[in-house]
Amino acid sequence: MSSVRVHCNSGISALSAFSTGYGAAVALDLQMVVDATEGKPPEDPAIARTLEFLSERFQTDNMVNVRVVEEIPQGIGLKSSSALTLCVVESFLRIKAIDIPTESKLSLSAEASLSNGTSITGAFDDAAASALGGLCITDNTGMRIISRRQIEENPVLIVHSPARRKTSSLKDMDFSSLRKIYDDMFEMLGEGRWIETACLNGFVLGSLLGIDHRAVGEMFLQGAEYSSQCGKGPAVFGIFRDKDLAARASMHFSSEGYATILTRFTNSPMVVELD
Repeated sequence: MSSVRVHCNSGISALSAFSTGYGAAVALDLQMVVDATEGKPPEDPAIARTLEFLSERFQTDNMVNVRVVEEIPQGIGLKSSSALTLCVVESFLRIKAIDIPTESKLSLSAEASLSNGTSITGAFDDAAASALGGLCITDNTGMRIISRRQIEENPVLIVHSPARRKTSSLKDMDFSSLRKIYDDMFEMLGEGRWIETACLNGFVLGSLLGIDHRAVGEMFLQGAEYSSQCGKGPAVFGIFRDKDLAARASMHFSSEGYATILTRFTNSPMVVELD
């Protein structure tokens, strides 16, 4: 195959896997898009390390050139690294004409995320939401999907300051003390209360890592039904029932100096265009 374009979803955490190994992520209609062709690998270190990992796994060369066409803001909690890794994995498999099942692709993407240093858990849940859409609840340690559910595609406003927070910066933190609350949050997911779980997840991690309380409070004042930090953050999300209300809130935050992203939840899977 001469070329391929891959579109993968971004997302936010409903349950971060740092403490128990169980995770959940929900997909956003904000995409990472890459073009790939046969050729010299790009200089981007994360992409190059991923291609090297894949070439070793499949005993082939890594001559795949991957170019980012549309990207997700990095380091704010929107699963940009997982989306990019999944895009590279899908591109590589297509260019090399390697056919494997979807769940194997997700495991491969999680292993690649560990190998390229962009994740400390493999982020299997993030890869699943990026590839499948909707809410994906996973066993990140066992790299398996527990369930995938359709969700309401409500408007979502993401706001953030210039601050960034890399997942790799958390690798030396001990999250074992959070096990009880994360076990309880996992039960909440089983009851279908994923939005409440996502909010609690953001507040728990925010209590350890810092959270923009002003932005969360302002989200509620601007009409959001739910608001919290996007997983480890530092971005803050607001869930709205009305798109116009979300748009007005976006204008308000922009006037306050925040970067804003107005999007929605999505049940759509990744898209692959072949040439």
